[in-house]
Amino acid sequence: MPPVAAPVREVVLQRLARLPEPAAELLAVAAVAGRHFDVEVVAEVAAVEIDTALAVLDHAIAAGLVEEDSRRLGWFRFTDAVVAEALYAATGRMRRGRLRLRIEAAAAAPGRPDGPADTRPAPAARST
Repeated sequence: MPPVAAPVREVVLQRLARLPEPAAELLAVAAVAGRHFDVEVVAEVAAVEIDTALAVLDHAIAAGLVEEDSRRLGWFRFTDAVVAEALYAATGRMRRGRLRLRIEAAAAAPGRPDGPADTRPAPAARST
């Protein structure tokens, strides 16, 4: 996938700016996790309570940025790869690398019902 055009990225970031305070951090972590993400993993890595994360995701759903995965309880996905790509591109390389390590550790934690297979970065090539 080619890089997200600056005007498109700006529209996504403007929509994000209208959401409650922890939304930017939570959705940045989610974008590094991949187009599909486990809310518990993302909340843990973003250091927010699960109820706060769910409230933020309710707002993100209303804004058309994410939607619930109807087949997997607790999983969400970006409505469009461009949304995930814009958020991913807005996160610095070093930070993405560090977030990836934390996401992998959280996803692999004992007792986690779904392993790290679905927490890999979104389909566009991810190099740090």
